[in-house]
Amino acid sequence: MKRWLCVLLALALCLFAAGCVQPPVEGPAPAKEPARPAPEKTDAPLLLAMEAELTGARPGDVRIDPPGEFQRVRMSRALVEGIANLLTVSPFERVEMRSIEGEEDLGYQQVSVLGGGKVCSLELFLCGESHELYPGKTVLWLQVGDETGQYLFGGEVFDGIARLVGKNTLPDAVSLEGEYLPLDSPDPGSQDLYPRELLQLGGVLLVRYEDADGKALFEAFDTSSGEALYDFSPEAGVDRMERTSYNGWDYRLVQDNGVVSYRSASDPEKSEEHRLPLELWRRMSGERPGGYDLDPASGAAVCADGEGVWLAGPGGTVRRALSSDSLAEALGDRYPANTPEDFPQPRYTEPRLHGGGRLLTAVASIPGAQSDYAALAVCDLVAGTVGYYRNFGAMRSGTAYPDDMTVVMRSDTVDTVLDLSTGETRESPVMLDRGVRELFTADYENYLSVRTSRADDGQNLVELTAYGEDKPLFTASGGQFYVAGVTPDYALCRYRDGQQAGTLLLRWNRAGALTLHSLLAGETERAGATPIDAYGTGESVAVLARAADGSWFVESFDAKTGRSFGDGVRLDRETRPVALAPVYDRAGYDYRLLTSESVLYGKFGQRLPVEEYALPDRIATALLPDDGSFDLSGETIAYAADDGIWTARADGTGEQLRLPNREIGRRTDNIPARYAFPRLMGGGRFLVGMQAVLGGETFYCGFTVLDLVTGEKTEVFDPDGYFPGGVLYPNDYTVGLRQGETVDYYSLPDLRRTAGPGEPYPSEAYRFA
Repeated sequence: MKRWLCVLLALALCLFAAGCVQPPVEGPAPAKEPARPAPEKTDAPLLLAMEAELTGARPGDVRIDPPGEFQRVRMSRALVEGIANLLTVSPFERVEMRSIEGEEDLGYQQVSVLGGGKVCSLELFLCGESHELYPGKTVLWLQVGDETGQYLFGGEVFDGIARLVGKNTLPDAVSLEGEYLPLDSPDPGSQDLYPRELLQLGGVLLVRYEDADGKALFEAFDTSSGEALYDFSPEAGVDRMERTSYNGWDYRLVQDNGVVSYRSASDPEKSEEHRLPLELWRRMSGERPGGYDLDPASGAAVCADGEGVWLAGPGGTVRRALSSDSLAEALGDRYPANTPEDFPQPRYTEPRLHGGGRLLTAVASIPGAQSDYAALAVCDLVAGTVGYYRNFGAMRSGTAYPDDMTVVMRSDTVDTVLDLSTGETRESPVMLDRGVRELFTADYENYLSVRTSRADDGQNLVELTAYGEDKPLFTASGGQFYVAGVTPDYALCRYRDGQQAGTLLLRWNRAGALTLHSLLAGETERAGATPIDAYGTGESVAVLARAADGSWFVESFDAKTGRSFGDGVRLDRETRPVALAPVYDRAGYDYRLLTSESVLYGKFGQRLPVEEYALPDRIATALLPDDGSFDLSGETIAYAADDGIWTARADGTGEQLRLPNREIGRRTDNIPARYAFPRLMGGGRFLVGMQAVLGGETFYCGFTVLDLVTGEKTEVFDPDGYFPGGVLYPNDYTVGLRQGETVDYYSLPDLRRTAGPGEPYPSEAYRFA
């Protein structure tokens, strides 16, 4: 019964509802509002050209200044089209070009196209109600290609663009991708301290910062941990810092008070100072000083002023080595003959001494010229000759001194590298690739390229790549990021955004084992060879190798590609090679090969030997049978015999026993010891003899250094130490004792422990294809 009542009730409700529905009343439809006409687009050619450039560009190529610092505008096609539309459909008036900047009550917005076709730049100014000329108006200054124009819009146009930009504004945070080491740097976010110079001294990175007043702050970092080791700030101003090997010091500071301070990377408390002679300092204190240099080893010093370059010799005599009087004639077309009388006269600056005081270089400059670097003068102070190199650029110019015998003349598109020992030049590329903002180098052989770009959304990207490589080593996006400088192995970088700031160290020169394409390695009875020793310059490398059949050969290669220079030579079966080594005592050679009884001098690209020295017969028969039992420097030889280490003239006369074995007798654990492996260092002044402990295998427990001029002896001896790894000579003033993976370095003559430069060309860095 209940179910029937529910059905009747539902039916009644349906009928009631049906009765309430009225039939449609026929009549005219209500009138629709008329559609608003679309804003009429301008026919002004310059505004239409602007629209075409903006909307035709990739959004990432359009730059819009954000409202605040450490913000960025997220670019999109809708944003770009919205800005172009506002400027092409809004009423405007073209007005006379005039400056708007500097007026009161201004809002400002800049939009530009960074890539693509024509130059396209927009600057929008919002004038306040109190503006004298355009109260409450938007002023557009526009350039497309070579055409410019100024337009007046209503204030709502600027407000509309500002709203579009504001909706697309984001924080611009730095993002870092790649391997790097954060440095414990002083006040890393400070804009008042800027890194000016870097030196890589073994495991120490030394950075010279400079504040706004030119005051120098030095800080040293451990390159393995990033830890700050020490810092100091000299009282005097610092012109430059340079590597040195003088007296075993690691680097020197050339100061603006005429004092050169020689220092250690491992001990900041120690230093040795040398002062410019008084007569030269007086000239430096006069008008138009042009810099100075000094070489305490030779006793020479130079300075430049308006009259030329002045040289002081060891005896205190002063003479003019280069005169400015004849400089205009020497410069030729770099200083035309019809130059007005009141035009500044050419002069010398940046004097430098090279090669132990034998060579003098100075920049011939023209003050006030578009490029004031006109030529490099090279003066042989011994021969009395002067030559000029005119390789500086017309726009960007400068100099660099990677090492004592290399000068770089910088130019717009190419750097010219001059080898002072040979007079030869080579060119290194600079900023030739599209998109490469900068190229950094410390040795002008290996380059770090910094490529900047913008992502499609407008975010800045910075890619760091070893020049010639495709894959970036490191990428930074957003915020502010820049490379402050590089050493041969490291790049010092700084970054900053609204939340963080820091300094980092990037290991950019990570060359693994270089594959050598030898012309000799596969020609043996059993193909294959193993590199035993190597020596190079960064651009070229000579390799001593032992073939699978037991024969030896020397071959030099391009250090970038591993391609052979075709100068390989197979050694005689009777020749027992010892090591490849640098040449310090004579010019014109790239390396030398020490053998059991001779020295072979070589040049990259020429078959060995270019010159050969053979031991006199009576000395050859007196030698110990060990490898490396003699050394040659200049006209002096040192050799190890049964009773100790002797020296003699190169022809075998004048023999003297310098380090007798009886001095060391029995050393570690009362085991017999003797001198071995002599080395002449410091330009031939110092004789180094290793203290060898004799047994089933030879170990070194130390070494002795004899000053051949003064007769003073010093030694490094560790009664508990054995150094089975051998000995390294990374330069002419440093001895390294290797034990396993570690090396203890000592600087001559006082044998201070130092952060040595490491082994630059280990044989493990090369392999044969």
